[in-house]
Amino acid sequence: MTISRGFPQGSGLSPLLFNIFARKLLKQCTSSTFQFADDTTLATANLSLSAVVENLMASFYAVKEFCDSHELKINQEKTQFIVFKKPEKSIPDDFQLTLDNCTIKPHKTVKLLGITLDQHLTFGPHIDNVTNKCQGLLGILARATLYLPKELLKLICTALIRSHMEYCSAIFSSAAKIHLKKLDVIQRKAARSIYRVPRDGHADIA
Repeated sequence: MTISRGFPQGSGLSPLLFNIFARKLLKQCTSSTFQFADDTTLATANLSLSAVVENLMASFYAVKEFCDSHELKINQEKTQFIVFKKPEKSIPDDFQLTLDNCTIKPHKTVKLLGITLDQHLTFGPHIDNVTNKCQGLLGILARATLYLPKELLKLICTALIRSHMEYCSAIFSSAAKIHLKKLDVIQRKAARSIYRVPRDGHADIA
């Protein structure tokens, strides 16, 4: 079909052209603003929840003004709100953001660029999601051990399993050992499948 303007979704030029098109958006906001293609995240830090709401609302309407002037639309259904805090600090039940007559309550977890962030930054929910996904992939790897050589099995493990485990793993420094151990278990199971190590610990070297 004929395209009058823009590029098809998935085009390699689309993110670059959008970033050029929206390059002045950062200057509109008073709070910290982070962009990845068309994903925009607003962040502010304050001990007062009312100050947090005030800063975020001011930045939101600045972003909205920019979007309206550039014929862009904010997807309210994908807009998320989370407050990072200490476990002992509580948030009032009626605490919320009201943006364009749309009420947004804080979530305990949000997903941002493939990472599940929890309000205490433990990364426990994210690691749980990764391990659950890798458990199913371990089954594929185990079934393939009867038909594929060791080098191909290692390649499959790197592409399908380690890619999930290592994605943004540099930020797991604050994660507890009990969570990190789950990733270690996945890695051990993958190694056992690749080298065909049975429960008794003796590798099949045939």
